[in-house]
Amino acid sequence: MTSRKGLGLLLALLLLLAPLSTRTARAADDASASEPASADEELPELAVLHKISQEQLDEIETVRKAKRSSNQFQVSPRVNRYLQAAIEAFHEGAFEKGHELLGRLKVDRMNPLERAQVYKLQAYMDYGATNYDGAIEYFKKVVAEDILPLKDDIGFRYSIAQLLGAQQKWKECVAAWKEWYVWATDPQ
Repeated sequence: MTSRKGLGLLLALLLLLAPLSTRTARAADDASASEPASADEELPELAVLHKISQEQLDEIETVRKAKRSSNQFQVSPRVNRYLQAAIEAFHEGAFEKGHELLGRLKVDRMNPLERAQVYKLQAYMDYGATNYDGAIEYFKKVVAEDILPLKDDIGFRYSIAQLLGAQQKWKECVAAWKEWYVWATDPQ
């Protein structure tokens, strides 16, 4: 029943245009459920979502592009070597080795572009190692750096929502889908 419940919730999330009332996840799946639903299974109410306009997205992307192209935010040769070595480790399936390489870098001394690149690779390492909680946290850190192209950030938001759904963390999944939807330029 859990997999049907999850599928039903994910389908409902994809139809975010229609507001849903607050109800329990079990009741949404099976109105005749014999077991009472617990309070932590309640879904948050989905309000009408206001998407960010294309003009606003273009403005944000212009600022990010300017940051990335400035000399202040370039990836140093040393950091680039570690990133390349970690990418190779990822392709070999050596996720622990990749994390170890990236762990040698001092992220507090890096510029936002370097940090975003490191966090992105760490998220991929955790995803490859099926450490979904770790991947989610690193994807959130990438988005927080606010420097990568918007299309990448939107993709990371989508990945966060998918990973939360895969773990059946429904409240967080709903919130993540809502956040993705607000930013997505073409949610199809």
